[in-house]
Amino acid sequence: MIGEQRIVHWNYPRMLQNPVIRHAAIALYTQHRDDYTFVDRKIEMLVKTDVDRIREIFVNMKPISDDYGLDWVVFVVIPAGDLLGKVEANAITFLATSFSILLVGMMSIALLLRMYVTNPLVSISNSLARVGHLISFTSFSQAEQWVSISEVSVLKSSFNKLAHTIESFTKFVPAPLVRSLVASNLTAELGVTDLSDCTVLFMDMHQFNAHSDTLGTELGLTALTDFFNLGAQVFTEHEATVDKFIGDTIMCFWNAPQSIERHHFKAVAAAIQCMQSISSLHTKWQMQGIPPLEARCGLHCGKVLVGNIGASDRFSYTVIGDTVNLASRIDSLAEVYNTTILISDCLHDIVQHEFPTRPIDVVKVKGKRATTTLYEVELRTRRVEAVNDYAAAFHWYSQQDYEKALQVLDCLQQEDAVANNLANRCRLFVANPSLNQSGVNVYQTK
Repeated sequence: MIGEQRIVHWNYPRMLQNPVIRHAAIALYTQHRDDYTFVDRKIEMLVKTDVDRIREIFVNMKPISDDYGLDWVVFVVIPAGDLLGKVEANAITFLATSFSILLVGMMSIALLLRMYVTNPLVSISNSLARVGHLISFTSFSQAEQWVSISEVSVLKSSFNKLAHTIESFTKFVPAPLVRSLVASNLTAELGVTDLSDCTVLFMDMHQFNAHSDTLGTELGLTALTDFFNLGAQVFTEHEATVDKFIGDTIMCFWNAPQSIERHHFKAVAAAIQCMQSISSLHTKWQMQGIPPLEARCGLHCGKVLVGNIGASDRFSYTVIGDTVNLASRIDSLAEVYNTTILISDCLHDIVQHEFPTRPIDVVKVKGKRATTTLYEVELRTRRVEAVNDYAAAFHWYSQQDYEKALQVLDCLQQEDAVANNLANRCRLFVANPSLNQSGVNVYQTK
């Protein structure tokens, strides 16, 4: 800048070596090229540039003169980053810190909600689903964990009471029935359905009453509980409805309340498994001083009335009818004929091709006019000769030719308790022909 008129030589800034200052001067020139008086006043402006990676610069120009001939124009050029860099960095740090604190806070709140609200409610929901299907009650302890939110705690406490009530309820009522009621959303009412085809089983402990006095209350109860536990477990595994425990007898049935395919076969298979599993109880009982009590069972199939039977305010789900009565009578006769599993002729006709059986006797039980042929389901494999000999002996027995039957049975009595029982009946009828003139044993007691 030279001369009294302060004529600005705008070509000079282009010769400035510093590219930032040169860029700022050119920007001033471009903006104020028609105003030569700008050198008399202070000018500040923000110039955008890409020079040396500086995106923005602040430009400050101030004329300086005095009476001694000083006539300068001072340029102050400052990159914006030098002034605002720390501010921007601090702003970014503040925003990042604030976001982190907010994120941590939200995660903490979410974790607390999950711990004290969501998890307990999910636990209750899962347990309710299990209760609804009566799958298992072992998960209830998870719902008993302590929670600090009083409303959730009250909800869990109420649920636990409900769960334990239902768990206790299922020990008095067959679980399949409760599942059926829950699934149907119906209330249990007094009444029976139409006649249904069911297989009915009675199983009792042989000579338990005779041993109960010597066993005493504690050992007797132990033996009875073990026996019932075994039977209930096996029958339930074979899809039976365990109806009731009567003295030392278990009663159960198949094909109600839910339809069970091949229920006749499942009933016989369950009876076989029970008889084979009794030996495991004998080992335990021997260590406790309990004699090796045996079990016997009787099975029959046919039409029954099934439903809720009892009083209007208290009833039980069960089956009634002639089929049930005959199954009970057959169970009693198993001891008479020294058999383990005794079945009726109608059940035998269905299962005979899958289970080894042999005829035992033709009987007429109390309360029945029709005769029933009884068959034993065999638990052990016999010699072919023994099977044929017994079949021949029973043929002569059914023809009331008891002497011929005895001739065949003489060689079987030593190894076969059932054959020995048949031989004893033959001797009885040979000595007393009038006792069995029809070839049918009539039983007047239950």
